[in-house]
Amino acid sequence: MKKRFMLVVALILILGISTTVFADEISQVRIYGMGIFRNYIIESKDDSYKATCEDTSQYKPIVIGSDEFKKRIDDCLNSISDFEEYIYIQNINVIIENTTTDMDGQRGVFFIGKPFMEIEPDVYVASALVHEGYHMHLKYEGEKYYGEIGESKCLMKQKDVLIKLKAPQCFIDAMDTILNTKWWETSYEDREY
Repeated sequence: MKKRFMLVVALILILGISTTVFADEISQVRIYGMGIFRNYIIESKDDSYKATCEDTSQYKPIVIGSDEFKKRIDDCLNSISDFEEYIYIQNINVIIENTTTDMDGQRGVFFIGKPFMEIEPDVYVASALVHEGYHMHLKYEGEKYYGEIGESKCLMKQKDVLIKLKAPQCFIDAMDTILNTKWWETSYEDREY
């Protein structure tokens, strides 16, 4: 099933404008444009899922996963929708529930691992969405978006969101701690999630 969704997402993002893709679980997917200029329609065969976005001022990434996952991501997006940092969310095209957490920066696909969702509260998940969107923003602007410089900038954006969300101080303080650990230098195999 993961490969099927990956194929659907890959086709959507590679083919780009006015694409229709059929898969077992999804009856149609149409994407028009990219980022904030993107409109989309997704429908499942059994009508249990239908998503549309035609008003770019209400931009939300496509979310693929369990109903609980989709609801939590929607709640997180809604919690930050009035913040100026929400603009960076437009750089994330798709959010997929996965076994591990990773960002495909080439296509704007954010894979969020189940372990991450199980241990992190919504305030942290919402701030992580801004963090990843800001990486993409830096990349599109031609700035260094990875390593210590990129992580420092993204962690500070994430910290700003945590402060606005009135997150517990331990999460706000963790942004400086995370930067000092240089976690991005850890191999993918040794990362916790």
